Amino acid sequence: MLGPNAESIHQKVQHTLGNLSLTGYNSELGNMCFADKVELLTDSHIVMNKWICQQKVWTEEQINQRASLLAEAAKKIWEAPTGKAAQAALA
Repeated sequence: MLGPNAESIHQKVQHTLGNLSLTGYNSELGNMCFADKVELLTDSHIVMNKWICQQKVWTEEQINQRASLLAEAAKKIWEAPTGKAAQAALA
């Protein structure tokens, strides 16, 4: 699914935010094809897995898009400190 440069793309995105998820099936999911992974994740109660299951393909574009979505969500959940708290964090 990653195309003609699958090996290099896989090495590049394998351990990135967009390609990681929370699941109890990590050892099982490892080398499965995307369709099989979606089948296992469909019943997941972890919200971050739902977006994966809505994808028709899993390419570098989807992985990067998911990374952006997760990063934006993280910024909303964990706001950066401001004022004195920010100064203390950077010290």
